[in-house]
Order: sequence, then C-alpha cells, then structure tokens
Amino acid sequence: MTDHARIRPARAEDLPAILALNDAAIPHVSAIKQSPLDGPKAGENIFLAAIRDERPVGFLLAMTPDADYDSPNFLWFRERGRDLLYVDRIVVEPGLRGSGIGRRLYACAAAMAPKHLVRIGCEVNLQPPNPESLRFHTRIGFREVGRQAFVPGEKEVVYLACEGERLVALKTAADSTP
Repeated sequence: MTDHARIRPARAEDLPAILALNDAAIPHVSAIKQSPLDGPKAGENIFLAAIRDERPVGFLLAMTPDADYDSPNFLWFRERGRDLLYVDRIVVEPGLRGSGIGRRLYACAAAMAPKHLVRIGCEVNLQPPNPESLRFHTRIGFREVGRQAFVPGEKEVVYLACEGERLVALKTAADSTP
C-alpha cells in the first residue's frame, strides 16, 4: 500500500491531532509535556507532519545537537558526536503503517538537516518491546550503535543510526515525496 500524504512542517493547528497520535502510541513513545513548537530555538529542531485529508496522520520530531533538550537518549547521542540529527519520535497512524509515510518523514527530515549532520539517530524500546519499530528502522537503513537499560527488564532501549550510503539512499527518497 502506498499513501500520498503530504509532508510539511507541523503547525499549531496540527497539535491536537499530533498529541492524540502520540498518546495512542504510548508506551512506545513518551507523553509530550511541552509543545514542540514552543520549546527549541529556531534551527534546533525539525517538526514534520504527514497530512492526509487535511489532518495529521503522522509526525516526526528531531533535534540538532545544539538543542537545549535533556532527554537521556538525546544526551547519549550528543556525547558520542555532534554530527547527528536525533529523532526523538516518529508516529504514524496504525492503519497507515507500511504505506511509506514513516520513510518519507525520515527522508524529508534528512533532506532538511543542516549539512554538517551526517548521521540520523534514534532509540527503539526493547522493554517494553517495540518489534514493529525495530523492523521498520532496520528496513530503512538504521543499524544498532548501542544499548541502555534504564530499569533492566522494564525500560531498555537500543540506539540506532543511519549514515553513509544508507543515509544517502534515505535522502534520495525525499526526491520522490509528493
């Protein structure tokens, strides 16, 4: 199934639908405590919405290394280099997963990232398990670069990164985004 959702920067009027998508994805993502439109300074984040039938059906929120953000996962990546765009979360409406929206959100974020950011990173939950996200990220070119257990057996993540030829291939997908 291919979907032709339009990818664009998220807007204030998108927030209620984005928050509902995010809340429906918990525990695979955490709750959004502050509007991504209010927090970071200009140029510190990329906040994209996938729009279909005039409503958000997916979104991606990413941070540059300069962001004032205290997420332990963001900080884990930043401590290992300042050349990575950190994807804090990506959510696609369940009925549209597998349609290409997630890949296109990543492709657009990669294309929009400052040129010195030559990697994209994220984390995926191992506990509670999120095998669908792990399969998706592996399929689009992400590879494991580390792990962390916050509460062993209860809250554990795997860190993934996409770089080099795999990132070039992902960015190329942005060229085909309607």
